[in-house]
Amino acid sequence: MAPPTAGHPSSCSRQTSFTGWLVIATQPHASQETVITLPGYARARRPGGSKSQFRGRARHVDKLQVNPWTWQDAAGFSQAWRVEGAHSIVFVSGQAPISADGQPVGEGDFEAQVRQVFHNLRIVLQEAGMDLDSVVKLTVFLTEMSLLRDYTRIKGEFFTGEQPASTALGVTALARPEMMVEVEAVAVF
Repeated sequence: MAPPTAGHPSSCSRQTSFTGWLVIATQPHASQETVITLPGYARARRPGGSKSQFRGRARHVDKLQVNPWTWQDAAGFSQAWRVEGAHSIVFVSGQAPISADGQPVGEGDFEAQVRQVFHNLRIVLQEAGMDLDSVVKLTVFLTEMSLLRDYTRIKGEFFTGEQPASTALGVTALARPEMMVEVEAVAVF
């Protein structure tokens, strides 16, 4: 990474620390903001709900897949991701099988619910200036663990190639009784 130039908002010193797969970056002078441009993604929501245009220069992020074994490849996930050079981290709330107008999708249809969840995740990430390739961690909550293989197959349609680090949890219920699946994500840029 090239050193920042004097007078540029990122010229303040940056401290980066690693905790497992998560990079935490802090900048002194929190009032200064460095905003980045991503091809194809023009807007993101700022706190308070207003939209703002991305500006500045795109930043390179190095992601290293960490898999000390090979068995997880068949299960469709990575053990961990080491991320360096991340400028932004997005923590995505659990995405549910809910349409844009707030209505449940696919009641009793697990595949339709999973597809809606990943459709919603894609939209949230786009609003944050990222895409599914930015995801380094997924957590899925399933009301029926016997559907994990089906979930993994459908997830593979949205995440091709190297898979995010993932955790699957069986739960007795989700926020709405018709929900069978919910997915949280962590994405970096």
